[in-house]
Amino acid sequence: MPRLTKKERAQVLRAVDCGWYMDVDIFRDYVSRLPSYLKDLAWDCLTVLEDEPWRNFGDVLNEVLDY
Repeated sequence: MPRLTKKERAQVLRAVDCGWYMDVDIFRDYVSRLPSYLKDLAWDCLTVLEDEPWRNFGDVLNEVLDY
């Protein structure tokens, strides 16, 4: 997968914040406007952060991108 631009990284971060602080329906509505690869990244990051909430978003995103 190619590197994310700053704009794409910000979109994933906003989606994860939306999913973390709001309900899942709002998250799904927000990510429905994103390209599928960003939607998948946001969902994967949110899943990891829900299991390990002490982790930093940047570390989780980098791990998801490497996987």
